[in-house]
Amino acid sequence: MEEGSRTPIFAAKMRQIKFTKTGLEEIQNEHDKLLSERPNAVKELVRARELGDLSENGLYHAAKARLRSMDSQLRRMSNQIKLAKVVPSKKILVEQDSPPRLAGEAGKRIIYEIVGDFEADPSQNKISANSPIGSSLIGRKPGEEVVILTPKGKLTLKILKSD
Repeated sequence: MEEGSRTPIFAAKMRQIKFTKTGLEEIQNEHDKLLSERPNAVKELVRARELGDLSENGLYHAAKARLRSMDSQLRRMSNQIKLAKVVPSKKILVEQDSPPRLAGEAGKRIIYEIVGDFEADPSQNKISANSPIGSSLIGRKPGEEVVILTPKGKLTLKILKSD
């Protein structure tokens, strides 16, 4: 290999992180809030350091750990913001066939919102586009039936409405 022909690791194309507009705004607000709290954490560390013997100064160690945690969170959020790609949120109304199903009984209706990976919250039916359910629902039209293999077994969903 010729000198200078190697691509540095940091020059490799980084993967974009998908966020809805709301999700990106939330992480930006959280980043700004944490950034505004950082100066107070630094002052607290300085005050604790002035108390003397650092080896047995619990306040100093706690302040140092808090600042380290804040810096770590700020780096993570900065990278997420830098790599963010805004995608539209998609809501899909489905009917879940919940066995055993009695003749003539309608299944459970659920509205799934397909969002970015970091916004997913299954308890609120916000699912990642990369999840088994999310990826199976994307691009489907009303009337289609989708069978998804999950750890709990087969899940059958019928698309009722998609925006």
